[in-house]
Amino acid sequence: YGLDWLRENNLPSAFKKVLATFSILSLLGYMAFKGKIISVLSQLFVMENPGLKQALYRSILYGLIILAFYAVYFIVLDKFNRGRASFVAILIAICLIDPVYHNRYVNPTVDESFFQPPSILGDIKPPVGLYRGGTLPFVLGIEETPKLRIMSFYRQTLYPYSGLPYGVRYIFNPDFMATYPYKQEELTKSIKSLKREDQLKILKYLGCQYYIGNKPLFSLEASKKIEAEGFTQYLEKIADGPARPTVVYDFVEAETDQQRLDIFIGLEFDPQRTAIIGKSMRISEKLGGELKESTANNSSLEVLEEKAGYGRYKINLPIAGLAIFPGNWAKGWKAWIDGKRVDVFEANLFSKGVVVPPGEHLVRLRYWPDSFVLGLIISLFSLFSINVVWAYFYAKKKRHG
Repeated sequence: YGLDWLRENNLPSAFKKVLATFSILSLLGYMAFKGKIISVLSQLFVMENPGLKQALYRSILYGLIILAFYAVYFIVLDKFNRGRASFVAILIAICLIDPVYHNRYVNPTVDESFFQPPSILGDIKPPVGLYRGGTLPFVLGIEETPKLRIMSFYRQTLYPYSGLPYGVRYIFNPDFMATYPYKQEELTKSIKSLKREDQLKILKYLGCQYYIGNKPLFSLEASKKIEAEGFTQYLEKIADGPARPTVVYDFVEAETDQQRLDIFIGLEFDPQRTAIIGKSMRISEKLGGELKESTANNSSLEVLEEKAGYGRYKINLPIAGLAIFPGNWAKGWKAWIDGKRVDVFEANLFSKGVVVPPGEHLVRLRYWPDSFVLGLIISLFSLFSINVVWAYFYAKKKRHG
């Protein structure tokens, strides 16, 4: 609010008294029941170390003392008409000294090498798909591992999602940003309970090139031991390259996600030759029944441009087929063939597909959800309305000026 506002002390007297009473009672209550409060909070934050519990106790105590001090200080200001500016200056100085003192160890000066790209990037050569094991080699809140060491371990081992700025695409890791539909989250949980060979098949299809974790996921021989902040991790190669678009001429239908998953991990299923689709898609009707009579010998698919949320491809097929594109399907995906809008459907649980007619065509995909379009329309309308209202009152004021 600024120095002038503090000098005038415009806070209502009743508010100041209520704040002071509440802060003092909270401080006394905390002192009286500190044991039970710290016990509940330590269970909530999974803290068993006595040193951490003591630090939590002191942190809460100090915060309540400061709150009570500030509340009483504002009441005291009412008693001094003269010299109010001096008291305000003292208050501002206290407010500045407090965070400086308590943050002296929170953001310590670190060596410049801490911010250098992790050396492991030289082994995986981004852009790359990575499955990062989520189990840490230490227990947060229980072991007294220095915070700076923990952060360095995260960076050096590309713990989710520290590798995003370097072109690392995470696969099967917890989606705390909620960027995928809920169904994908449930599907990921189901996949993690599968046999190792079934997981490997799915990871290869998704273009997951590496795995990093406390121990090898599939093969010790195919893994490389790495050390980060004194902890051993394993880098394991899974696939040779990223997932690529493909064309298939065969498909199977399944009603539920579990049925599709069972088909996918089957020994006879090859996702490079067959697509799994939903029964409601009626793909056979769109293809005129020709699909299973052809082979892919004379087909071609060229990637013209591909980036997040957008793709452009040149596809040449002898007869109608299914173009399968990597990346999760969602309702916001839209497709055009030679400028004409066509349907996009879910394929193979983890991909999206488009029915492509015979001949050479330009296929374009874009993630353009209806919610974004609606939000854009509402925002533009709101901006327009605000400008109209402002122009009206401005013109009215000018006429009466």
